[in-house]
Amino acid sequence: MIRTITPLIKSIVPPRKRYVLRQVLRWGVALRYGGNRVYCPCCDRNFNSFIRWDQSDPADDNYVCPYCSSQSRHRLLWHYLHHATALFRRPVRLLHFAPEYFFWKAFRKQGNIRYVPVDLASGLADAKLDIARLPFRDGVFDAFICNHVLEHIVDDGAAMRELYRVLKPGGWGITLVPVDYARASTFEDFSAVTSEQRLRSFGQVDHVRIYGKDFPKRLEDAGFDVETRDYAAEMENGLRERYGLMKREHLFICGRR
Repeated sequence: MIRTITPLIKSIVPPRKRYVLRQVLRWGVALRYGGNRVYCPCCDRNFNSFIRWDQSDPADDNYVCPYCSSQSRHRLLWHYLHHATALFRRPVRLLHFAPEYFFWKAFRKQGNIRYVPVDLASGLADAKLDIARLPFRDGVFDAFICNHVLEHIVDDGAAMRELYRVLKPGGWGITLVPVDYARASTFEDFSAVTSEQRLRSFGQVDHVRIYGKDFPKRLEDAGFDVETRDYAAEMENGLRERYGLMKREHLFICGRR
């Protein structure tokens, strides 16, 4: 039934209102997970458990919030932004690619944040922009967030150079990407152009590479100073489990001198 009404909803409900509607509809899901074992900082709610992303894989440790749909990486990033940065305490102009609803809603409420959400497709974006060809002048942003975006970009080197260009000296950015730590170097196959080919080569139809352990070096080649943080491992005992965080999700903190 939901599938049959989705096209109708899209035709009559404005893009940003769809996110609100989707959130309201998830109340029914959230009620089935009532409890106090785990906590989602993105929506500030407790549950008996999160939902395993791949329910067919008992080894999968990427868990989804029953209410706001945040994944492990989002909750990790949320905690880092609140506890390891001054994002919520100082004036900052923030560039955010592919904005997630819970971040978008929170950042827009912050009086100290001049928030610029952008994307090629998202209805939450203020502007439809290509990350590899940004229209902003040099050094205009204090910070950026680029969460699981670069693995979708054919010319990720150009995108990284653009991120560096628009960041102020002394500014910082956070990137997250899926990394296969069994690979020393990133795997790319630009002959894979169809959905079927990319699914076979990269495991997802909209991915164009599989990053290896050389990912920080790729950021450094664009000019950044890069710090790789296993931030979940730094948290106090038990917090990783309570937040439902993955074991090998790193934050790549990018700085410009």
